[in-house]
Amino acid sequence: MCSLFVAGVLVAFPVFLGSQSRPGRAEQPEVRTSATAERGVPPDLATLTLQFSAEGATPGEAGRRLAAKADSLRRALAKLGIPRDSLVNRSRWYWWRGRIETVPLPVRYIQRQTPTRLYSEPVQDTAYRAHDAIEVRIRDLSKVGAVLDAVMNRGVTDISPVQFTATKVMGAQLEALREATVRARGQAQAMAEASGMRLGAVLSLSTQPDTATNTARCSCAVPRWVRWRSMAGR
Repeated sequence: MCSLFVAGVLVAFPVFLGSQSRPGRAEQPEVRTSATAERGVPPDLATLTLQFSAEGATPGEAGRRLAAKADSLRRALAKLGIPRDSLVNRSRWYWWRGRIETVPLPVRYIQRQTPTRLYSEPVQDTAYRAHDAIEVRIRDLSKVGAVLDAVMNRGVTDISPVQFTATKVMGAQLEALREATVRARGQAQAMAEASGMRLGAVLSLSTQPDTATNTARCSCAVPRWVRWRSMAGR
């Protein structure tokens, strides 16, 4: 489950009217409250990255073998119902260093002969290894196990941990924002009444935390700040 946290803060500014005004007072008393609401949002997307390579006697041969391996993976995943647009090739993100790697092969010896002697000469050949990666996005979470089996059966073992995320969070976020706002207003209402005042109109509303006072709890949170006008009670 993915959790969404929402923090709410209300600020109450008492205002003394008429005969209750306090001339010469530069600052008005201030009350701040915070509230948090939480909603559980189940994941609907699994993401993993497959890294693989292929070798060849030339860079072109290594690239062709790598492309064939990538196509084999795509066909296997297509049979599981993973669409091609959910398979993102790394080359679509950026070009990275080391995509083509030079691989020195073990030294071998060949026989040489001259009119006067026979000798062995060391020779070292070079191969080329091409690297690539595919990000797999799985929206049917019941297919995660089948995807892992399919890629490992094709020799791919460099697989990132599976990341589960929730993409449809707007509804839960709005519910949590409403609940946090109601809770924060209730706290401000209680404090204002306990101080002999009553809440008036909202003065300001923001989704930014109050870093000056550090009263907002922002761990994976969406804070809400509200300023309320407070009227003197009777």
